[in-house]
Amino acid sequence: MATALIACDPVGTSGTPSVTPSTTASAPTSSRTPSTTPAPPDLSTLPAATLLARAKAAASAASGLRVKGLLVDDTGDLRIDLQLTKSGGQGAFLVAGTPITYRVIGKDVYMLLSEATIRAMAKDEKAGDAEIRAMLSLMKNKWIKPSKIDKDGQALIDLTTRDTFFKGFFGDVGHPTKTGKKVVDGVTSVGLTGQGATLWVDTRTARPVRFENNAGRDYLTFTNYGKVAAPKAPKPDQILDGKAFGF
Repeated sequence: MATALIACDPVGTSGTPSVTPSTTASAPTSSRTPSTTPAPPDLSTLPAATLLARAKAAASAASGLRVKGLLVDDTGDLRIDLQLTKSGGQGAFLVAGTPITYRVIGKDVYMLLSEATIRAMAKDEKAGDAEIRAMLSLMKNKWIKPSKIDKDGQALIDLTTRDTFFKGFFGDVGHPTKTGKKVVDGVTSVGLTGQGATLWVDTRTARPVRFENNAGRDYLTFTNYGKVAAPKAPKPDQILDGKAFGF
């Protein structure tokens, strides 16, 4: 929810190291102490409300990041793997055991159905073997550009869009209290706990590291800050018109 260079005198042809005459003046030695970069402040000392605001700002300012995890509700489990950037995102979802991927670039939405998802659709439509093979031949590894999006689809698209993802994520945090520091996913973090869940944030940058529901299995991990590239639109020959398939 961060060289030493050793120089040796050349060796003479006789194999004996050559010696620099003692009359040669030595180079002056600098008395200055090398500058060091100060360690970043420990943000865990900030009040919880301030730290939460810092976490929201840090997440929203990132050029890109990856969010993975599991969300559980009355409808079942939803596994997500999101790559979010300022200009677009891609989300891979496991819904009811079948994979589906959304790619969002501005207002354009593309949907990629796995073979398992296509077969499940065909089964729901009581398609025969020949029809299933035809659907797979046409739709497998192709991106569908939907002409209409239902409520469930819009919910997944909102998760794939960085701004709406964080608006929804931080909108439910409330007024947290701080917990002690600990290393979470390799990052020294401080916890913000509220409404039965804890958000762990980096004590150096305030970036979210991990969100976990204290009473259940829900969790999200936040990684690859600044290392996620914006997705590109599929090539024209990889796109299918959703109208032809009822999307």
